[in-house]
Amino acid sequence: MKVLIAGHNGKMGSVAVQTLKKNGYEVIGVGSSDQLSASIDLHRPQVMVDLTTPDHVAKHLACALDHQLPIVVGTTGLTNSEIASFESIAKSKEVGVIIAPNFSIGAILMMHCAQIAEHFYDAIDIVEVHHPEKKDQPSGTAIRTAAMLKKTAHIHSRRQLGKLADQTVYFGGEGEVLSISHQTSNRECFMPGLLFALKKVVMLDHLVYGLDQLLFPSGANIPENIF
Repeated sequence: MKVLIAGHNGKMGSVAVQTLKKNGYEVIGVGSSDQLSASIDLHRPQVMVDLTTPDHVAKHLACALDHQLPIVVGTTGLTNSEIASFESIAKSKEVGVIIAPNFSIGAILMMHCAQIAEHFYDAIDIVEVHHPEKKDQPSGTAIRTAAMLKKTAHIHSRRQLGKLADQTVYFGGEGEVLSISHQTSNRECFMPGLLFALKKVVMLDHLVYGLDQLLFPSGANIPENIF
């Protein structure tokens, strides 16, 4: 399969290029300032991956949809209204789109477990810590986690040198605190999720927000007995 990666020279993009090539994909890289439409017309990729910045992602996603090209978006920063608009366009064009706030399988499991834990606690706090270069704050993962919960969760954000991407969801109860935590030490941890998304997006005819929708299509099971 031929994959076009926007943002291939970035920290995440360079790891993605190496991983995809090792897994037999033909990779074409374009920078965020390149002529994306011309590159699509020239190389005729089967799927596109966007790993750029919040400043470019909306334009790139629109371009992919204009070309009816399935796209996996790993860039956070899209607004809810933008996502809703792209969801409508993808549905009308019957084009597969996956927007993944986080490619890490561990992060997705953290969010899934948090959906179960919230039935037992009322005080919920999400603490996310990322590297200083991350432009959006709070992170897309934290926003996604809060949106998946039925109860209100307070988000706390930090940007700290020496960190890559960590998140902990705290559940406070009488005399106890349950914490569900996920830490990353390198960007290779995001690659299994990216490979999974590439296989799935070409089978879709609509937009999917969050890999959890594909891994756990029935959502988190509600416990039968809640105290």
